[in-house]
Amino acid sequence: MSVRAYNNSLSLTSLGTTEVPYRVNDGGVYSFRIEGSLYHNHVPLIPVEGKRTKFAQIYVHDSMDLDAQVANRLNIFSNNSLDEYILGEITASLQNQNWLVQTYEMAGEILKANPEEPITLQLKC
Repeated sequence: MSVRAYNNSLSLTSLGTTEVPYRVNDGGVYSFRIEGSLYHNHVPLIPVEGKRTKFAQIYVHDSMDLDAQVANRLNIFSNNSLDEYILGEITASLQNQNWLVQTYEMAGEILKANPEEPITLQLKC
């Protein structure tokens, strides 16, 4: 079991930056040096028609359906080695305790109630 695999499947965004080639040695912990800004890439909140939901879209699209969230997260990566039960427990914990997840789920409920109404989700961390 890889903690990194669970972390990746539950992420809301992905990291973006310009990486500067940097290598101290060939052993030890991997590190990288960035140049300029560090930012987070975000997929659109509404998935492209015919495509599976992924990352933050899962919290919006399947906002109150834990089983659907887990099933979609299990299908994000083709070489999936995640345990469905563990993923479900972590997802439920995030739904109950993580304000960012709760914000995305609330946005999903607003979108379902008013599908024609434009919505802006602004996160200030």
